Amino acid sequence: MLNLLRARFTVPVLHALLFVTTSVLMWISSKPILDGPARLPFGILWVADLPISAIAFSVMFTSAEYGWFAWAVWGVVGTVWWYFLSRSMETLQRRFSSKPEK
Repeated sequence: MLNLLRARFTVPVLHALLFVTTSVLMWISSKPILDGPARLPFGILWVADLPISAIAFSVMFTSAEYGWFAWAVWGVVGTVWWYFLSRSMETLQRRFSSKPEK
């Protein structure tokens, strides 16, 4: 049976769902990002993906032409980042929790 509660699946799926929710809220709202209903999920994404979000948000802030492209790249790269981060955490947990051999 597939263990779906493993971090390598759960964390990236939660990131993708939060990103899709934020995208929908930004798309349906006529207000700016930080004044509309997407403020809270956007803030969570900003902090969670800080190295990636700083670069993507700077492109979104300065270029209307590439704003949605930067947003999409942020979503994909951020989700992949959380996949590899959670996978490495599982590996470290497995390595340090195993009993030493005698």
